[in-house]
Amino acid sequence: MKSIFIILTLLNFSMANDLINTTGIKEDKSERLQGIDKNENRIRDDIEADLKKTYSNKRELTAMINLAKIDDVLFQANEMMDIEAIDKFLIERKKAILCIKLLLNSPNRSSFRNGDFSINRYENKLQNTEERKIAFERIKEHYSEDIIYDNPTEDCGDKEININY
Repeated sequence: MKSIFIILTLLNFSMANDLINTTGIKEDKSERLQGIDKNENRIRDDIEADLKKTYSNKRELTAMINLAKIDDVLFQANEMMDIEAIDKFLIERKKAILCIKLLLNSPNRSSFRNGDFSINRYENKLQNTEERKIAFERIKEHYSEDIIYDNPTEDCGDKEININY
């Protein structure tokens, strides 16, 4: 009887893990900080696929994609120890996050997730290896609450940003 209970418990645990990753997208656990980006659009392929599957609203998807592009540049600037670029793109990151919150916390949004939940979920995927967690923490060391930026406007999320770095 005890062994049947253990088997059922393990089976339930396995099924729960399958439910956690409902997207069916294989996570990029490669050693490269920026990960695999076959189409070279500055978004790690597993994150891009997950965002496209999660956000059906075009503006919400675009806002999340913009954040992913900014984070890709931040990882690259961190590897090159380019403090000026890190500071510049941290400002862009803050604006992107505020845009996401503006869109996902609005009463007429199409997603079931709010802005904070979506950003946390995305950041967990972004930092899915120990190396990426450490790099992200190093980047955040440059972050200051004193960052001056323009608040997002109602048209944020209308178009993808083009980043040259």
